[in-house]
Amino acid sequence: MTPNSFTDLARQLTKGRLDRNWTQQQLADAASMPRSAVARPESGNASASLTTLQRLADALGECLIVRPAQQHRTYRISRLDHKHMQKATRLRMEHRQAGLPEPTLTELVAYVGEPESWFYQFYSETFPAPAATES
Repeated sequence: MTPNSFTDLARQLTKGRLDRNWTQQQLADAASMPRSAVARPESGNASASLTTLQRLADALGECLIVRPAQQHRTYRISRLDHKHMQKATRLRMEHRQAGLPEPTLTELVAYVGEPESWFYQFYSETFPAPAATES
């Protein structure tokens, strides 16, 4: 399940339940929860915890995937990561001020001293991680 909003998630849970011809009580029993835990999110008027939603998805045999909204993405970073982010920003600003193009990933890796994977984590919009290759 990859919903775009809580309402989409509620719709998908309801659809999954109805596709199996289950009542709310049958889904609740399968998830070992009270029926109200099914009824609340399905109504779209009340939110539910991720734990509750995961248990309902598991009972339906579905996989729940939750992605934070882009504009609400926050990171809890270490002081060392913060220091390295400042170094990367400094190099990017120096390039801009000199009229140079954005530094390449190779230049940033050499300047900051972190592996490429560090940049994929903190600068995913600028340097998307390479696609995983099948073995």
